[in-house]
Amino acid sequence: MTQWEQRQAAERAEVVRRLQADCDQLAALDVAKVNIPYNGYGDSGTVETPSAADANNQPVSLPGDLVRSLSGLAEALIPSGWENDAGAYGELIIDVAERSCRRAHHWRVETSEYDEEIIPL
Repeated sequence: MTQWEQRQAAERAEVVRRLQADCDQLAALDVAKVNIPYNGYGDSGTVETPSAADANNQPVSLPGDLVRSLSGLAEALIPSGWENDAGAYGELIIDVAERSCRRAHHWRVETSEYDEEIIPL
């Protein structure tokens, strides 16, 4: 494993560890799921404010420090380059009971088709 790969693996392990700690706080608030949408293009991107719901799908208010932590961790879990050119969008869905985080990611792809015509004069 290269040094870069080792550093990436260590950083991801730290993100997962911090997300596990956040899940403990979410469980204490009776949160069942958290959605964190994101959208990037044109060399900038935005991670939206996380929204939380209980097991009955009723909204749960999150404290500011937990919102900041979840937003920062989301940025670390989004594939690099998500904000460049045509960008990407998606959401992270945290299932607190299952202790899982699903990333639903969509890359935007630009294509072009060449067409040429010779017009007789």
